[in-house]
Amino acid sequence: MKKAQFDLGKEWILWMFRISIVILVLIFLYFMVFFNISKKEDTGQLTLQMVQQKLLYSQECFVYSEENPSPGILDENKLTEENLKACISSQDYGIGINILKQGAQQEIINLEMNSDILKDKALCRYKKTMDCLKDGSYVLIREKDKIVPAYMNILLMRYNK
Repeated sequence: MKKAQFDLGKEWILWMFRISIVILVLIFLYFMVFFNISKKEDTGQLTLQMVQQKLLYSQECFVYSEENPSPGILDENKLTEENLKACISSQDYGIGINILKQGAQQEIINLEMNSDILKDKALCRYKKTMDCLKDGSYVLIREKDKIVPAYMNILLMRYNK
């Protein structure tokens, strides 16, 4: 009789240990699934990179193309706000482009899209109100018959929802 009681007690302890392990694994899986589903991903930096790539490499935007397109070389005649609005269509964010031409005479070209959003630059300090992303890159600009080095800054702003 005592042996049966010992076996029953031993089995009961093993089953409690096994059940507690299964419960811990289920709790872990629950938190892994539901916290990752409800997590909001920030896509602002990705959007900024996509806008920058489109401006530098798409024929519809600023890329110089006489016979073949030249990615990374911008056409001076295409650097207009109308061309920017035709190239990128979004009401969700404002885009500010500042191009500083280098060379004998430095010239600054400013382009804006959705300037009503860009006028709130002071809100960039408050991350809860507005996302402000900046990036810059060296580019080449094709003027009449020469290529001039320049630096292009892009500011992308959008209100947080």
